[in-house]
Amino acid sequence: MQEYLQNKREKMNNHIDRCYLDMGSKTKRLEQLEDEDFFDMFTKNEKCKNCIEPCCLRNPCCYVPDDFWSMDKDYLEYLLELNLLCIDYYYNYSYSLESYYIRPRGYSDKDEYSDYNPCIFYKEDRCIFDKYERPIQPLLFISNQGGCFPIYTINQIVEDYKPYQEILKELYKKYSASKMKDKHIEDEKIKTLVKRIIEKPLQN
Repeated sequence: MQEYLQNKREKMNNHIDRCYLDMGSKTKRLEQLEDEDFFDMFTKNEKCKNCIEPCCLRNPCCYVPDDFWSMDKDYLEYLLELNLLCIDYYYNYSYSLESYYIRPRGYSDKDEYSDYNPCIFYKEDRCIFDKYERPIQPLLFISNQGGCFPIYTINQIVEDYKPYQEILKELYKKYSASKMKDKHIEDEKIKTLVKRIIEKPLQN
């Protein structure tokens, strides 16, 4: 667990650095990044708790390559076979952005079209994962008076997934969102998923 958290901290740090560079500013770097409560910076957000319609109820967040120890096909299938994550396809016509990516399943995944697809990991008004287990992307949101904005933008996510498109395209045939087998989520499977993500795979 300690190695996983250290690795995750470093990667989140890198994404925050990239955000500041993209905004053209190297000033006011988040000094809290070195604090013990690094993961609390984004999870102790009252605006999220009091939001009328939390993001997680509209659509699941996404996992990014840095969430995983490896983007090897066998390793990804090892995670996907639990039927809790899926491969989805993103396309933005306005900006010509497209990418296969990994995300949690949603309760409306089997529907042909739905604007409302609550994440299967959102229960009793909260994410069932603790702050250390959540994906990087939803951890990196900053609130402001207008609501919130992502430090880790969709443009950056698409860019980071580019090297793995062929692998994800192949896995999409078996693990696309529409192939969700059932909507019953077993607690033991969730624990297994967390364990598989946190534990560093053995080298062959």
